[in-house]
Amino acid sequence: MSEKVLEKATDFIRSYGGSRTALLYDVDPDGQGAAAIVDRTLKRRFGNHAYSMPGNHFIPYISDRTRHLYDFVERTRPDAVITVDMAVHQSAVYVKKIARSAKVLVLDHHQCRESLSKIDGNIVHVNSNFLKSGIEPHHYCTSKLAYDACKEVADLDDIKWAVGAGIIGDGAGLAWKPFIDSIYEAHPELSKGSEPYGFKSGLGEISLLINSGMSVSNSDGAGQVFEIVSNSTSPADILTSGKLREFRRVADAEVERLSAKWRDLAEIYESSKLAIYMMPTETFVGPEVAIRISAGTKEPYTFVLAKREGNLVYIGFRTNNQNVNCADLARFSGDGGGHKPSAGANILTSEWEGFKERVLQYMMEHRS
Repeated sequence: MSEKVLEKATDFIRSYGGSRTALLYDVDPDGQGAAAIVDRTLKRRFGNHAYSMPGNHFIPYISDRTRHLYDFVERTRPDAVITVDMAVHQSAVYVKKIARSAKVLVLDHHQCRESLSKIDGNIVHVNSNFLKSGIEPHHYCTSKLAYDACKEVADLDDIKWAVGAGIIGDGAGLAWKPFIDSIYEAHPELSKGSEPYGFKSGLGEISLLINSGMSVSNSDGAGQVFEIVSNSTSPADILTSGKLREFRRVADAEVERLSAKWRDLAEIYESSKLAIYMMPTETFVGPEVAIRISAGTKEPYTFVLAKREGNLVYIGFRTNNQNVNCADLARFSGDGGGHKPSAGANILTSEWEGFKERVLQYMMEHRS
């Protein structure tokens, strides 16, 4: 079953990889890694340079983000559209509009119940949730999904490290130990560090550097990161990039500051093991702060990290509680989603108090 699903993506690349192509990608390390794999495949096999665009994490709603992508497709008029690591199934109406004039490949691993392929024959929807691989869908990251589909079309051994960085960025390193080990074997210059399958490693450092563009400068920074990653010839190009190092310096300082203050500034509901943290920051480092404080907390807490921007609140969820599904919490926004251990959503500031009440009620019902 898994092989047949992946074959659909491989066949799409073979059939349409030489067409006028738009590549739309999420801006975290997994999305960047997947985009780099697809971009390298198109260039290497077809000599094709895709029109690329980062998906903006901070456009208010998923539906608005997908409309934003639709507008981009309308401007570039591609024959083929490839989206990676983006939950576009939550705004199927815009994907269907894109499919009227272009063939569409959706590579993703966010929670999804129904394939977009069922609603339009021009859409090939390959999602880790549709595979029977023995790997948890949220651990079968999009960068690995893209690699498994594209390696049948082009030799990608020289950029496997970008997949490894994406896997570690999504906290899935332990699920792919043999694959990660093969990267270290191919690149002995990469230090395994104290956590070969986590952030305290050479691949972990690359993951953090890739993530820093979005963290500091949102989609503009993510676009710069994409150009650096997709044109890199080795991991050293990432590790020695002055631009990425500067992004990382700013992000590290902010993550450190916000992580140190969370117990003082967060609303903590001890009986429900819930912490709601409205972060005082101008940056977009919330996901990194969530990783830092959840990893440093042994108790089964669920963290809701938020940031105000004008009349909107951007929210990230991360949990250590096996009874909690962060994607369910995100859906209280009406337009959020993600994975069981982590998810994201956006709401109006006027909805914030009511949203918190719904989250608290859920947590009271799902105590560990």
